[in-house]
Amino acid sequence: MSRRSWSTSSLSLLLLLCGCGYVFVGGVVALPPGAETIAVPVFGNRTAEPGIETDFTNSLAFEFNRSGVLKVVAPPADLVLSGSIDGLHLEAVAYNREVIAVARRVRLRVSAKLTSGPTGAVLWEDAGILDNEVFPVSEDPLVTEGNRRQAIRRIAERIAFQIHNRALEGF
Repeated sequence: MSRRSWSTSSLSLLLLLCGCGYVFVGGVVALPPGAETIAVPVFGNRTAEPGIETDFTNSLAFEFNRSGVLKVVAPPADLVLSGSIDGLHLEAVAYNREVIAVARRVRLRVSAKLTSGPTGAVLWEDAGILDNEVFPVSEDPLVTEGNRRQAIRRIAERIAFQIHNRALEGF
């Protein structure tokens, strides 16, 4: 096959694929009829980590405000996104020569549920959302604590992004 006929064939295939309805998704989300608002009550906290529920709830509200798909309001709302932080686990992942931890991993498990505000019908639910982040350990306990909190905030942001997308993709 000559170079010119190969180029022509490739271009033809590309045009054919573009003409067959192949499109990039992500721009338009189909919601239940009439859904314009969402309430995001404070997530439950089933861990010993104080304040973690605020990080998650704020991150979720930020994601929905950022996307503009739904307006975040206080209940009552067309949709309600509720959930809980079900688990937090810390483990050392790297050690120095003196067998002292120099890096730890924080793992979080979250549950989320999207329901219809008026009926309470479950539209989407996931009880096993997992994420983790490694953070450095310092000789200064305050620095280590700050690193751990920062890692938890990063996980909250990623999980909020994931919940936002997964909750809306089912429609």
